[in-house]
Amino acid sequence: MEDYREQVKDIMEKIISDNPQLNKVTDKVEARLEQCGWSDEIRMECNRLIRQRGIENISDTTELVRDLTPFARSKVPTELKKELVAMLKDALQKELEGTKLNPK
Repeated sequence: MEDYREQVKDIMEKIISDNPQLNKVTDKVEARLEQCGWSDEIRMECNRLIRQRGIENISDTTELVRDLTPFARSKVPTELKKELVAMLKDALQKELEGTKLNPK
């Protein structure tokens, strides 16, 4: 079972790093997030957090990102999340075709 998981992990890493289709997916997601106002909402929330804490009290962006992430995730439209999952499943299925890991 562990060998299977490692193989799937290797395939997923290959899909992520070598797949030009994934770049298209990324571009599409970024464009859709911009269209729906997500980027503006995140900028406003980031500015709010900075004002709340005081710019002089923020020395590392890691904490700011950690605190902003749940808000950002909650603002991604459900339809876009579903579409992204479908695109990733499709890319994985195409990559698995012809391998012994193909679930079909």
